[in-house]
Amino acid sequence: MICNLTTNSLRQDGIALSRIWPDFVNMKKRSEKEVPFIIERIKAFQNPRILDSCMGIGATSIPLKLLPGSNLLVSNEIDANFAAVAKEKARKLGIRLKTASRDWRSNDFIGLGNFECILCLGNSLTYLFKKEDQLLAIGNFYKMLSDGGTLLIDERNYAHHFLNGRGSNYAWSGEFVYCGKDKVDAKPSDIRKNLVVMRYEHLKNGLVGRLRLYPFKEGELYSLLQKAGFSDIQAFGDYSADFAPQKPEFITYVCTK
Repeated sequence: MICNLTTNSLRQDGIALSRIWPDFVNMKKRSEKEVPFIIERIKAFQNPRILDSCMGIGATSIPLKLLPGSNLLVSNEIDANFAAVAKEKARKLGIRLKTASRDWRSNDFIGLGNFECILCLGNSLTYLFKKEDQLLAIGNFYKMLSDGGTLLIDERNYAHHFLNGRGSNYAWSGEFVYCGKDKVDAKPSDIRKNLVVMRYEHLKNGLVGRLRLYPFKEGELYSLLQKAGFSDIQAFGDYSADFAPQKPEFITYVCTK
């Protein structure tokens, strides 16, 4: 979900990013860890209604759609470039995604219905910079969940990998969420208290794109989840329940309504 590309130059970045992202993500490798993690969290439901709130290039939606009994999946993406890539990838695999293009903060988004599981993965909430927008989006996720339903939402470990002067030494393993380290170079080009600019360069075709991201401070997203109404929240570091705060690249919260 690329929702802060407002100038002409940033829109051009958005086009480049949609072409870089398939290789940056490496959908096959990502799904090897991500999909089993999701399935384990929702195994109590029979034929759950699932909303992928930030489809992107389909890195999560497509592997889920390929599973048996996934006919109740809805995939939401407001960036047309990314959505087009996802639909084409799905078509080549012989599947059709049920898609929507709605802003998380809108009543139209709530109109998508109720779900047993909502996904907000790939560090996507970080595209919203205002606290009230972040809280509104999470609040809408909460409203759309059925009782006992689960929100899976993640964040980069900004506090320990970017902030506190560590950003200049940023390195990523290529093992979690973004798994295309052999094809794309990703690194911060600007780090401030409330802004991280990431620069992505495709190592083969030379395409370059940038993203402006809000760096959540330690405990900040957890606090927002509580304010939105979630009281049953479990944290996982790189899909493990047992982790030291400074270690994981991504922290995923499993929130039950």
